[in-house]
This record gives sequence, C-alpha cells and structure tokens, in this order.
Amino acid sequence: MGDYTLERIIIIGVLFLLTIAAAVFTKKKRKVAIGLIIVVLAGYLLFFFVRGQILENEYKQSIEVVNEYLQSQFPEEEWTVIDRLEKGQKRRSNKVDIVFENEKEVIYTYKKTDNNQVVQWEVNIGEKNIDELKHNQE
Repeated sequence: MGDYTLERIIIIGVLFLLTIAAAVFTKKKRKVAIGLIIVVLAGYLLFFFVRGQILENEYKQSIEVVNEYLQSQFPEEEWTVIDRLEKGQKRRSNKVDIVFENEKEVIYTYKKTDNNQVVQWEVNIGEKNIDELKHNQE
C-alpha cells in the first residue's frame, strides 16, 4: 500500500455511503447528505494540503540540521542529499539520506531527534564491507 492509501479508502467509503444515502433519502435529508459530502471533501482536502506543507517544512528543517551536523563532523567532506521522492519512495520528515562524494556507493541516513540532535540512523553499504566505510559512526 502507498503512503496514504488507507486514509483514502476510508474517505472514499464514507463518501460512497453518503452518496447512497443521498440517493435513498427524501429531498430534505438528501440536502443534508449532500452538505455532509461537501464538508467531508473540503475537510479532507484541507487536511491533506496542510499536512503536506507541515511535512515538507519539517523535512527542510531536518536537512538544515543534518547539514550543520555534518559540517561539524566532516568539515573537509562534500555530500549530497538524496531525496526519496525523486526515487518514488516515501519521504520521512525527520530522516535525511546522504551520499558522500568520496563514498558514492554508500547511503547514510541521519535522523533529527526532537531536541535537534542528529544521529546516524542507517547505513546502506551495498556491496561494501562494513570495515571499509569512511563515515560510519557506531
């Protein structure tokens, strides 16, 4: 299932039931059911948009915090942030994937904690041996 599939299934189910109810009810109750359909749709669209903006802002803040941390830990290194959305994956707002220029086959994932601390969360080493890693922080 995708990122928000369950939510969408529930919303579609509610809208379907309200539509059936609107078709079966009398004229007065039909107006109420149509009003509920409009309210549910408007509320969900507002929620979906606002949540997306909040997650985007959290992700940008995480990138800034992780970049500051990496500059203090590896001042002579260069790295690139890998955006999971470009790879068709779900983006995690508090985790940032990093690839160092001198170690391009390894993806390091750093997590920003609630108190703006940074920890190395995951290392995708590919075909490398763990002893060969240059930026591993156990």
